[in-house]
Amino acid sequence: MFKEIVCSVIIPVYNGEKYIKQTIESCLMQSVIDNIEIIVIDDCSKDSSFEICRYFGTVSPNVIVVRNENNMGINKTLNKAALISKGKYILFLGHDDMLRPNHVETILNEFEEDTSFIHCNADLIDEDNKIFGVGVKDRLQMRKTKLIKYYLVTGNIVHSTGTIIQRKKFDDVGGFDEKFRNYGEWLLWIKLASLGKVKYSTKIRALYRRHDTNITNSFGDISVKVELLKYYEFCQDIALLQIKNSLIRQILHLYIKSKNFL
Repeated sequence: MFKEIVCSVIIPVYNGEKYIKQTIESCLMQSVIDNIEIIVIDDCSKDSSFEICRYFGTVSPNVIVVRNENNMGINKTLNKAALISKGKYILFLGHDDMLRPNHVETILNEFEEDTSFIHCNADLIDEDNKIFGVGVKDRLQMRKTKLIKYYLVTGNIVHSTGTIIQRKKFDDVGGFDEKFRNYGEWLLWIKLASLGKVKYSTKIRALYRRHDTNITNSFGDISVKVELLKYYEFCQDIALLQIKNSLIRQILHLYIKSKNFL
């Protein structure tokens, strides 16, 4: 057992009343719960999310509940929560996703001093918690992780649900880039991959919920597409800067310019 708060689980919430109770409960069931803090931060939900979260804050010393005074968007909200967190490691979890009881312990046991982050697969669950698929193919994901700097040029290959980040590395890259209000994971992985080792664990899977209100369902909106295009181009430019071999960098540049990523 650890003797301190080793991992901070940060859960941003916005209108998540349907699933947030199950999400928090899955965190409270962690095998190393005595060494985990759960920071739930509500971004001005219009439903009963905050009241549900506040209840958990009153009954569990592990749960810290924060509410933004104004709607800040996901990146600023996550950075705000990270600033008050105490863990050596950070896990960002969607308000509708869940963790198996030994998730945190399993991933932490795979960390080395120079590891930036460890990601894993996820079982896909529906509104009734029934598993209906899997996020990625393990063998392919392991191969991509070994060459992660190159693959991150072409897209976000990290299935972020269940990913645990070394806190110092997160601070060193400045957290989530707030230039983009609601998109930030891909850019974060690019920056973190430049600072240390990235590992992929096949020992545990997170639980990622697919439903009608997932943010990816909004990608067909034209205004969202415009913002996404700017974000994609920015991420690709930053990722290319991490490639030291000029020939490979040029080939990757030509490849991404030939593709329509939206």
